[in-house]
Amino acid sequence: MSVNISILRFFSSFRLIYNILNTLINVELIEGSFDDTGISEIDGVKKLSYWPVVYLLHDDKKTKIYVGETCNISDRLRQHYRNDEKRNNFQEYAVLLDPSMNKSVILDYEQFLIRLYGADSWLVDNKNAGQSPSHDYYKRSEYRKKIENIWKKLASHSLVNEEDYFKLINSDFFKYSPYSSLNSEQEQIKEKVIRDIHRFKEGSFVISGSAGTGKTILALNLLLSLKKGVRYSDEYNIDTYSIKSDPGITEDELLNPLDNKSSNAISKRDIEEGREE
Repeated sequence: MSVNISILRFFSSFRLIYNILNTLINVELIEGSFDDTGISEIDGVKKLSYWPVVYLLHDDKKTKIYVGETCNISDRLRQHYRNDEKRNNFQEYAVLLDPSMNKSVILDYEQFLIRLYGADSWLVDNKNAGQSPSHDYYKRSEYRKKIENIWKKLASHSLVNEEDYFKLINSDFFKYSPYSSLNSEQEQIKEKVIRDIHRFKEGSFVISGSAGTGKTILALNLLLSLKKGVRYSDEYNIDTYSIKSDPGITEDELLNPLDNKSSNAISKRDIEEGREE
């Protein structure tokens, strides 16, 4: 019996040490000019070959940004560079590389960074809150612990305005961000409204619901989508839009936001366990 207890304690200690070391692994940031020369420079970087990464495109003044994810960074950057709008709007790229990243992780990081930059007073060029619905995945809480370090890394390269990560995520701009993702019911309402508007259907929309059901977040998300020109085709796939909401936000909270010392403040543990959503 004592041998079994000793083995369990050993594995428990090993897992704790592993988790701590895994959290402390520095995310590498690779920067370059968003042009043919700058993109060619990463072609020979072996560690970037077909590896899942999150990347940023930004302008020289560091006021406008696009957040993306890919498993083929060279081809993806070239694809963006062929787009006249992106080629004219952005002059630099930054690639976040972590050897422990996988596809689920970069989808999660992409969504979170879009929301962070929206709250950080950047002009976010993304048309939605990410290319995949919010989802759970293996060791999500452990990967979420790294987001604070990622923000610090970006801050060290002057790629953020507010360097205090927890101050930012407890700001009203983050909590009530129009980039907050929607649940399936909200997404269905949003789809119907946008479809009808683009079909030039006359009429009014009345969206009812009790306090805390997400009417305000839906309205903000809908206005952003209309401003960005989001459309739904007949082949619309729910997997291309975020569908998880911020359930606790009400109209009263938006009009009378709680301060950072309130019980509604987002803690480090909330981030790790995904409860901030």
